[in-house]
Amino acid sequence: MCDKVILCRAREMNGISYLSRMFSKTDPNVIWADSVFSFILIIVSNRRKIRSIIAMSDIEAIIAVCFTNILRMKVPILVGVFHPMQWHATLNSNISKRKVKVLNRFLDSLEPSNVLVTSSATINSCASFRLKFQNGCHKLIGPISLPGNENVIHRNLKHSVVTVGRYVDFKVSTILAMINTIESLLAIGWDIEYHIYGDGPSRQKIIDRITNSEYFGKFHVHGLLPLEDFREVVSKHTVFFGMGTALYQAAMSGIPAIIAIQGETDSTCYGLLTDHDHNIEPVFGDPSPFIKICNLESVLTYVLNLNLQEWVKLAENSRKICVPYSATRSIESLNSAVNNAVWLSNSKVTLFDLLIIRLQSIWSKLIKRNYLHT
Repeated sequence: MCDKVILCRAREMNGISYLSRMFSKTDPNVIWADSVFSFILIIVSNRRKIRSIIAMSDIEAIIAVCFTNILRMKVPILVGVFHPMQWHATLNSNISKRKVKVLNRFLDSLEPSNVLVTSSATINSCASFRLKFQNGCHKLIGPISLPGNENVIHRNLKHSVVTVGRYVDFKVSTILAMINTIESLLAIGWDIEYHIYGDGPSRQKIIDRITNSEYFGKFHVHGLLPLEDFREVVSKHTVFFGMGTALYQAAMSGIPAIIAIQGETDSTCYGLLTDHDHNIEPVFGDPSPFIKICNLESVLTYVLNLNLQEWVKLAENSRKICVPYSATRSIESLNSAVNNAVWLSNSKVTLFDLLIIRLQSIWSKLIKRNYLHT
Protein backbone atom coordinates (compact mmCIF):
# COMPACT_ATOMS: atom_id res chain seq x y z
CA MET A 1 0.00 0.00 0.00
CA CYS A 2 1.42 3.38 -1.01
CA ASP A 3 1.74 6.20 1.48
CA LYS A 4 1.29 9.95 1.05
CA VAL A 5 3.39 12.48 2.93
CA ILE A 6 2.11 15.79 4.25
CA LEU A 7 4.16 18.58 5.81
CA CYS A 8 2.80 21.72 7.43
CA ARG A 9 4.64 24.38 9.36
CA ALA A 10 4.14 23.56 13.01
CA ARG A 11 4.73 27.20 14.05
CA GLU A 12 1.45 28.35 12.52
CA MET A 13 -1.59 26.07 12.84
CA ASN A 14 -3.77 27.70 10.20
CA GLY A 15 -6.78 26.23 8.41
CA ILE A 16 -4.80 24.40 5.73
CA SER A 17 -2.46 22.97 8.37
CA TYR A 18 -5.48 21.79 10.33
CA LEU A 19 -6.91 20.15 7.20
CA SER A 20 -3.64 18.34 6.55
CA ARG A 21 -3.48 16.99 10.08
CA MET A 22 -7.13 15.91 9.83
CA PHE A 23 -6.34 14.20 6.52
CA SER A 24 -3.53 12.26 8.19
CA LYS A 25 -5.90 11.09 10.93
CA THR A 26 -8.64 9.92 8.56
CA ASP A 27 -6.41 8.03 6.11
CA PRO A 28 -4.07 5.34 7.52
CA ASN A 29 -1.83 5.71 4.47
CA VAL A 30 -1.04 9.35 5.20
CA ILE A 31 2.10 10.29 7.12
CA TRP A 32 2.23 13.65 8.92
CA ALA A 33 5.58 15.43 9.22
CA ASP A 34 5.71 18.28 11.73
CA SER A 35 9.21 19.57 10.98
CA VAL A 36 11.66 19.80 8.09
CA PHE A 37 13.88 17.15 9.69
CA SER A 38 11.03 14.66 10.09
CA PHE A 39 9.90 15.46 6.54
CA ILE A 40 13.31 14.47 5.16
CA LEU A 41 13.47 11.40 7.41
CA ILE A 42 10.04 10.20 6.25
CA ILE A 43 10.96 10.61 2.58
CA VAL A 44 14.21 8.66 3.00
CA SER A 45 12.79 5.87 5.17
CA ASN A 46 9.63 5.39 3.05
CA ARG A 47 11.14 5.96 -0.39
CA ARG A 48 9.74 2.70 -1.81
CA LYS A 49 6.24 3.28 -0.40
CA ILE A 50 5.50 6.94 -1.12
CA ARG A 51 2.75 7.63 -3.63
CA SER A 52 2.91 11.42 -3.51
CA ILE A 53 4.29 14.28 -1.43
CA ILE A 54 2.31 17.34 -0.37
CA ALA A 55 4.47 20.34 0.55
CA MET A 56 2.57 23.11 2.31
CA SER A 57 5.19 25.81 1.67
CA ASP A 58 7.95 26.76 -0.74
CA ILE A 59 10.97 25.48 1.18
CA GLU A 60 9.42 22.05 1.76
CA ALA A 61 8.66 21.87 -1.97
CA ILE A 62 12.28 22.33 -3.01
CA ILE A 63 13.46 19.97 -0.25
CA ALA A 64 11.08 17.34 -1.61
CA VAL A 65 12.41 17.87 -5.14
CA CYS A 66 16.00 17.59 -3.94
CA PHE A 67 15.59 14.32 -2.04
CA THR A 68 13.34 12.65 -4.59
CA ASN A 69 15.99 13.45 -7.19
CA ILE A 70 18.76 11.98 -5.02
CA LEU A 71 16.71 8.85 -4.31
CA ARG A 72 15.49 8.64 -7.93
CA MET A 73 11.86 8.64 -6.83
CA LYS A 74 9.32 9.32 -9.59
CA VAL A 75 6.53 10.60 -7.36
CA PRO A 76 4.25 13.64 -7.76
CA ILE A 77 4.96 16.66 -5.54
CA LEU A 78 2.01 18.93 -4.76
CA VAL A 79 2.66 22.50 -3.62
CA GLY A 80 0.42 24.74 -1.51
CA VAL A 81 0.20 28.31 -2.80
CA PHE A 82 -2.26 29.69 -0.27
CA HIS A 83 -1.77 33.43 -0.49
CA PRO A 84 0.22 35.65 -2.84
CA MET A 85 2.01 37.51 -0.04
CA GLN A 86 3.70 34.28 1.03
CA TRP A 87 5.28 33.89 -2.39
CA HIS A 88 6.02 37.58 -2.75
CA ALA A 89 8.25 37.20 0.31
CA THR A 90 9.63 33.88 -0.92
CA LEU A 91 10.74 35.39 -4.23
CA ASN A 92 12.48 38.30 -2.48
CA SER A 93 16.23 38.23 -3.19
CA ASN A 94 16.90 40.02 0.12
CA ILE A 95 16.45 36.64 1.81
CA SER A 96 18.40 34.41 -0.57
CA LYS A 97 19.34 34.99 -4.21
CA ARG A 98 19.92 31.25 -4.66
CA LYS A 99 16.46 30.50 -3.29
CA VAL A 100 14.87 32.83 -5.86
CA LYS A 101 16.87 31.18 -8.64
CA VAL A 102 15.98 27.65 -7.52
CA LEU A 103 12.29 28.47 -7.00
CA ASN A 104 11.97 30.15 -10.40
CA ARG A 105 13.50 27.07 -11.97
CA PHE A 106 11.09 24.89 -10.02
CA LEU A 107 8.09 27.06 -10.94
CA ASP A 108 8.94 26.74 -14.63
CA SER A 109 8.52 22.97 -14.31
CA LEU A 110 5.46 23.05 -12.06
CA GLU A 111 2.18 21.79 -13.55
CA PRO A 112 -1.16 23.38 -12.51
CA SER A 113 -2.45 19.93 -11.49
CA ASN A 114 0.23 19.95 -8.75
CA VAL A 115 -0.80 23.30 -7.29
CA LEU A 116 -3.15 23.76 -4.32
CA VAL A 117 -4.88 27.14 -3.90
CA THR A 118 -7.78 28.49 -1.87
CA SER A 119 -9.58 30.45 -4.59
CA SER A 120 -9.45 31.91 -8.09
CA ALA A 121 -8.42 35.21 -6.50
CA THR A 122 -5.23 33.54 -5.32
CA ILE A 123 -4.43 32.40 -8.86
CA ASN A 124 -5.02 35.88 -10.30
CA SER A 125 -2.95 37.59 -7.64
CA CYS A 126 -0.07 35.16 -8.01
CA ALA A 127 0.28 35.96 -11.73
CA SER A 128 2.37 39.03 -10.86
CA PHE A 129 4.79 36.84 -8.89
CA ARG A 130 5.63 34.49 -11.81
CA LEU A 131 2.98 32.00 -10.69
CA LYS A 132 0.88 31.94 -13.84
CA PHE A 133 -1.54 29.10 -13.11
CA GLN A 134 -4.77 29.85 -14.94
CA ASN A 135 -6.39 26.43 -15.24
CA GLY A 136 -6.14 23.09 -13.54
CA CYS A 137 -5.23 24.16 -10.00
CA HIS A 138 -7.02 22.47 -7.11
CA LYS A 139 -9.04 24.70 -4.81
CA LEU A 140 -8.41 23.43 -1.30
CA ILE A 141 -10.61 25.01 1.38
CA GLY A 142 -11.79 24.42 4.93
CA PRO A 143 -12.16 22.53 7.07
CA ILE A 144 -14.68 23.58 9.68
CA SER A 145 -17.43 21.86 11.62
CA LEU A 146 -20.86 22.12 10.02
CA PRO A 147 -23.69 23.87 11.88
CA GLY A 148 -25.58 21.76 14.35
CA ASN A 149 -28.99 22.34 15.85
CA GLU A 150 -27.58 23.94 18.98
CA ASN A 151 -27.95 27.67 19.46
CA VAL A 152 -24.53 29.16 20.14
CA ILE A 153 -25.67 32.78 19.88
CA HIS A 154 -25.03 34.51 23.19
CA ARG A 155 -23.56 37.89 22.22
CA ASN A 156 -23.16 40.74 24.65
CA LEU A 157 -25.53 43.67 24.19
CA LYS A 158 -22.59 46.08 23.93
CA HIS A 159 -21.21 46.53 20.41
CA SER A 160 -17.80 44.99 19.80
CA VAL A 161 -15.70 43.89 16.84
CA VAL A 162 -13.29 40.94 17.04
CA THR A 163 -10.35 39.87 14.87
CA VAL A 164 -8.30 36.68 15.18
CA GLY A 165 -5.20 36.17 13.06
CA ARG A 166 -1.44 36.19 12.71
CA TYR A 167 0.18 39.63 13.08
CA VAL A 168 1.92 40.00 9.71
CA ASP A 169 2.02 43.13 7.57
CA PHE A 170 -0.67 42.22 5.05
CA LYS A 171 -3.11 41.38 7.88
CA VAL A 172 -2.10 44.15 10.27
CA SER A 173 -2.79 46.77 7.58
CA THR A 174 -6.45 45.72 7.62
CA ILE A 175 -6.53 45.83 11.43
CA LEU A 176 -5.20 49.39 11.33
CA ALA A 177 -7.93 50.25 8.79
CA MET A 178 -10.57 48.89 11.18
CA ILE A 179 -9.08 50.94 14.03
CA ASN A 180 -9.39 54.07 11.85
CA THR A 181 -13.00 53.18 11.03
CA ILE A 182 -13.94 52.60 14.66
CA GLU A 183 -12.30 55.87 15.69
CA SER A 184 -14.47 57.68 13.14
CA LEU A 185 -17.60 56.07 14.59
CA LEU A 186 -16.54 56.79 18.17
CA ALA A 187 -16.08 60.43 17.23
CA ILE A 188 -19.74 60.74 16.21
CA GLY A 189 -21.14 59.02 19.30
CA TRP A 190 -21.04 55.26 18.71
CA ASP A 191 -19.92 53.08 21.62
CA ILE A 192 -17.80 50.25 20.18
CA GLU A 193 -14.84 48.20 21.36
CA TYR A 194 -12.34 46.29 19.22
CA HIS A 195 -10.71 43.05 20.46
CA ILE A 196 -7.71 41.71 18.54
CA TYR A 197 -6.30 38.20 19.14
CA GLY A 198 -3.09 36.76 17.73
CA ASP A 199 0.68 37.00 17.61
CA GLY A 200 3.38 37.67 15.06
CA PRO A 201 6.24 39.93 13.94
CA SER A 202 4.04 42.99 13.25
CA ARG A 203 2.35 43.07 16.64
CA GLN A 204 4.15 46.26 17.70
CA LYS A 205 2.57 48.21 14.84
CA ILE A 206 -0.84 47.57 16.39
CA ILE A 207 0.37 48.49 19.87
CA ASP A 208 1.92 51.75 18.64
CA ARG A 209 -1.23 52.71 16.75
CA ILE A 210 -3.50 52.07 19.70
CA THR A 211 -1.19 53.82 22.17
CA ASN A 212 -1.47 57.01 20.11
CA SER A 213 -5.25 56.81 19.82
CA GLU A 214 -7.53 59.29 21.51
CA TYR A 215 -9.79 56.30 22.28
CA PHE A 216 -7.07 54.09 23.75
CA GLY A 217 -9.44 52.29 26.13
CA LYS A 218 -11.67 51.05 23.31
CA PHE A 219 -8.99 48.86 21.73
CA HIS A 220 -7.74 45.60 23.29
CA VAL A 221 -4.82 43.51 22.02
CA HIS A 222 -4.77 39.93 23.30
CA GLY A 223 -2.41 37.00 22.78
CA LEU A 224 -3.01 33.82 20.80
CA LEU A 225 -6.52 32.38 20.96
CA PRO A 226 -6.45 28.57 21.33
CA LEU A 227 -8.67 26.79 18.79
CA GLU A 228 -10.64 25.10 21.56
CA ASP A 229 -11.58 28.53 22.99
CA PHE A 230 -12.36 30.16 19.64
CA ARG A 231 -16.13 29.67 19.62
CA GLU A 232 -16.70 30.71 23.23
CA VAL A 233 -14.64 33.90 22.91
CA VAL A 234 -15.67 35.02 19.42
CA SER A 235 -19.41 34.37 19.82
CA LYS A 236 -19.67 37.06 22.51
CA HIS A 237 -18.97 39.84 20.01
CA THR A 238 -21.19 41.66 17.52
CA VAL A 239 -19.20 41.03 14.35
CA PHE A 240 -15.98 39.37 13.20
CA PHE A 241 -13.52 41.14 10.89
CA GLY A 242 -10.73 39.24 9.15
CA MET A 243 -9.69 36.85 6.41
CA GLY A 244 -8.89 33.20 5.76
CA THR A 245 -10.29 30.22 7.61
CA ALA A 246 -10.92 32.32 10.72
CA LEU A 247 -13.81 33.96 8.83
CA TYR A 248 -15.67 30.68 8.61
CA GLN A 249 -14.80 29.57 12.10
CA ALA A 250 -16.25 32.87 13.31
CA ALA A 251 -19.43 32.42 11.26
CA MET A 252 -19.79 28.94 12.74
CA SER A 253 -19.40 30.48 16.18
CA GLY A 254 -22.65 32.34 15.60
CA ILE A 255 -21.76 35.89 14.55
CA PRO A 256 -21.75 37.78 11.23
CA ALA A 257 -18.36 38.14 9.53
CA ILE A 258 -16.88 41.00 7.44
CA ILE A 259 -14.26 39.99 4.86
CA ALA A 260 -10.99 41.94 5.10
CA ILE A 261 -8.86 42.38 1.96
CA GLN A 262 -5.26 41.21 2.17
CA GLY A 263 -2.79 44.09 2.31
CA GLU A 264 -5.51 46.75 2.12
CA THR A 265 -4.70 49.98 3.97
CA ASP A 266 -7.90 51.90 3.15
CA SER A 267 -11.19 51.43 5.00
CA THR A 268 -12.55 48.94 2.49
CA CYS A 269 -13.65 45.29 2.56
CA TYR A 270 -15.43 42.63 0.51
CA GLY A 271 -18.66 43.04 2.46
CA LEU A 272 -20.26 40.36 4.59
CA LEU A 273 -19.63 36.64 4.24
CA THR A 274 -23.30 36.24 3.37
CA ASP A 275 -22.97 38.58 0.37
CA HIS A 276 -21.25 35.84 -1.66
CA ASP A 277 -22.22 32.44 -3.10
CA HIS A 278 -19.50 30.18 -1.72
CA ASN A 279 -20.69 27.18 -3.73
CA ILE A 280 -19.55 29.04 -6.85
CA GLU A 281 -16.34 30.66 -5.56
CA PRO A 282 -14.66 30.78 -2.14
CA VAL A 283 -14.00 34.31 -0.84
CA PHE A 284 -11.17 34.41 1.69
CA GLY A 285 -9.95 37.99 1.37
CA ASP A 286 -7.39 37.47 -1.41
CA PRO A 287 -7.27 40.59 -3.63
CA SER A 288 -9.36 40.07 -6.76
CA PRO A 289 -10.58 42.38 -9.54
CA PHE A 290 -13.76 40.31 -9.76
CA ILE A 291 -15.07 40.96 -6.23
CA LYS A 292 -16.95 44.15 -5.40
CA ILE A 293 -15.13 46.39 -2.92
CA CYS A 294 -17.31 47.87 -0.17
CA ASN A 295 -16.87 50.74 2.23
CA LEU A 296 -15.87 49.26 5.59
CA GLU A 297 -17.71 51.84 7.68
CA SER A 298 -20.94 51.28 5.75
CA VAL A 299 -20.80 47.50 6.19
CA LEU A 300 -19.91 47.79 9.87
CA THR A 301 -22.67 50.29 10.69
CA TYR A 302 -25.17 48.11 8.80
CA VAL A 303 -24.47 45.28 11.25
CA LEU A 304 -24.41 47.58 14.28
CA ASN A 305 -27.80 49.03 13.35
CA LEU A 306 -29.56 45.63 13.23
CA ASN A 307 -32.05 44.90 15.98
CA LEU A 308 -31.56 41.64 17.89
CA GLN A 309 -33.95 39.64 15.74
CA GLU A 310 -32.32 40.86 12.50
CA TRP A 311 -28.85 40.22 13.90
CA VAL A 312 -29.77 36.66 14.91
CA LYS A 313 -31.11 35.95 11.42
CA LEU A 314 -27.87 37.26 9.84
CA ALA A 315 -25.80 35.19 12.26
CA GLU A 316 -27.78 32.04 11.43
CA ASN A 317 -27.40 32.68 7.69
CA SER A 318 -23.66 33.12 8.24
CA ARG A 319 -23.51 29.64 9.74
CA LYS A 320 -25.46 28.10 6.89
CA ILE A 321 -23.20 29.67 4.27
CA CYS A 322 -20.29 27.62 5.61
CA VAL A 323 -21.55 24.28 4.26
CA PRO A 324 -19.07 24.27 1.30
CA TYR A 325 -16.23 24.36 3.83
CA SER A 326 -17.08 21.14 5.63
CA ALA A 327 -14.25 18.80 6.61
CA THR A 328 -15.71 16.04 4.42
CA ARG A 329 -15.67 18.17 1.27
CA SER A 330 -12.19 19.48 2.07
CA ILE A 331 -10.72 16.00 2.44
CA GLU A 332 -12.41 14.91 -0.80
CA SER A 333 -10.76 17.88 -2.55
CA LEU A 334 -7.35 16.94 -1.19
CA ASN A 335 -7.79 13.31 -2.25
CA SER A 336 -8.76 14.45 -5.74
CA ALA A 337 -5.65 16.62 -5.94
CA VAL A 338 -3.42 13.71 -4.93
CA ASN A 339 -5.00 11.43 -7.53
CA ASN A 340 -4.52 13.94 -10.37
CA ALA A 341 -1.00 15.17 -9.61
CA VAL A 342 1.83 14.28 -12.02
CA TRP A 343 5.54 13.59 -11.68
CA LEU A 344 7.60 16.72 -12.34
CA SER A 345 10.34 15.18 -14.44
CA ASN A 346 12.13 18.46 -15.16
CA SER A 347 12.48 19.69 -11.56
CA LYS A 348 16.07 19.78 -10.36
CA VAL A 349 17.32 20.86 -6.92
CA THR A 350 20.66 19.80 -5.39
CA LEU A 351 21.97 19.52 -1.85
CA PHE A 352 24.39 22.32 -2.70
CA ASP A 353 21.39 24.53 -3.57
CA LEU A 354 19.83 23.82 -0.17
CA LEU A 355 23.11 24.55 1.64
CA ILE A 356 23.58 27.91 -0.11
CA ILE A 357 19.93 28.86 0.52
CA ARG A 358 20.33 28.09 4.21
CA LEU A 359 23.56 30.06 4.56
CA GLN A 360 22.18 33.06 2.68
CA SER A 361 18.98 33.03 4.79
CA ILE A 362 21.01 32.98 8.02
CA TRP A 363 23.20 35.83 6.76
CA SER A 364 20.14 37.92 5.81
CA LYS A 365 18.77 37.57 9.33
CA LEU A 366 22.12 38.39 10.92
CA ILE A 367 22.45 41.66 9.00
CA LYS A 368 18.73 42.33 9.49
CA ARG A 369 17.76 42.77 5.86
CA ASN A 370 14.19 43.93 5.40
CA TYR A 371 11.72 41.48 3.94
CA LEU A 372 8.01 40.84 4.08
CA HIS A 373 6.84 38.58 6.89
CA THR A 374 4.25 35.91 6.11
